[in-house]
Amino acid sequence: MVKKRTKYTQSLIAFDQFHVSQHFSRALNKAKAVEHRAFLSDKGSSPLIGSKYQWLKNSQRTDNHAPNCKSFMRLRRLNLKTAWAWQIEEVASTLWNFSYIGVTERNWQLLLSWISRCRLKPIIMEDQMVR
Repeated sequence: MVKKRTKYTQSLIAFDQFHVSQHFSRALNKAKAVEHRAFLSDKGSSPLIGSKYQWLKNSQRTDNHAPNCKSFMRLRRLNLKTAWAWQIEEVASTLWNFSYIGVTERNWQLLLSWISRCRLKPIIMEDQMVR
């Protein structure tokens, strides 16, 4: 049974960085899995093989001198749906760094607008949970 949300119930829901990040990570994993299966069925191989944990790392905590960093940087530059999802997740993780509520709200609205136009089903589904 689905209950209709009211303004009062929406104001009671609190979003914290951990849970929002969890939703975006879940969407990123789903987007990667879908794209990986599509590559395997079309071409028989996938550039996404063995890259799951690289996509889940926060870019601010990544060591640029690590041996697998260069391969991940090349992978990020490919026109992959997974790379789009990763960029959205990275932008979402920076929204807690703002000091002013107006700037934060404006950037959330820009992110939500980007998500609504991105055409990635896993990201859109997670976005509906966050809204």
